[in-house]
Amino acid sequence: MCDPNQLTITISGGTTTEPWHKKHDPEHTQANLPYKATVTDQNGQPQANVSVTITTDVTSDSGGHVHTNGRPKGKLVDQTGATVSTKDGKMTIPGTTDGSGVFAFTFGAEEASGTHTLTATCVGCKDPAKSTVKAEISGLMLLDENPLSYELRGSLDPHPGNHYFSQAAMVQIINLAHSYRVDKAFNKQLMKINDSSLIKGGTFDVLLDWTSESNVHGGHRLGIVVDINNYKTARNTLFEEFAFSSDIKANWHGKGTAPHYHLLLLNEDH
Repeated sequence: MCDPNQLTITISGGTTTEPWHKKHDPEHTQANLPYKATVTDQNGQPQANVSVTITTDVTSDSGGHVHTNGRPKGKLVDQTGATVSTKDGKMTIPGTTDGSGVFAFTFGAEEASGTHTLTATCVGCKDPAKSTVKAEISGLMLLDENPLSYELRGSLDPHPGNHYFSQAAMVQIINLAHSYRVDKAFNKQLMKINDSSLIKGGTFDVLLDWTSESNVHGGHRLGIVVDINNYKTARNTLFEEFAFSSDIKANWHGKGTAPHYHLLLLNEDH
């Protein structure tokens, strides 16, 4: 007879996914990772019909978000499509192991990047099992200060890192800023570079609502766009032509309290 206090539970599955893109993935499937929670006895034999609970939580301040107001914890779904529940501020889902000792489920990232922890427990298990999941856009690089070539702008709170770019976009903005600085048509001004992406990409929620749905920064997910603050009152066709000469599209965002140019550094906006 198996000792019910000597069961072991483990979690296996992926460790990294991209933040959910609500516009491109309305059914919330592309950002999901499959997982298995497996229960075995002291001899390593799988145990069926064991009650399992999966919990997900997210590390505070991860993904470049230094605010906690109702932060989503991730989406847990079992094979029946059961809805997640909230317990102690975390997301949980119950289940039962099958004949192979496995309870299968998925973890789905939210729009905000961040580091999540999955925890699996079971009735009779000695210890919980944990797995770390990172929702992020990989490979983003920080644009360093260079007061001779450009000026970095933007608030440090509650998103302290707002100048992250993909490698290709980084080359574009540095070259463009240098050309702008030496171009007599712009009186040798410094380009005022504001928001691009957060340290791990994903939604840049300037409204602090964890979503891009009502977000004026909806395109700032992948480190391939940036806002320029040199023009605060009206469009400047000369600047638009200047950007276009470097194969960069400059979109004028003139509404609201902070008019600016939104540059598509790779001619894409996600």
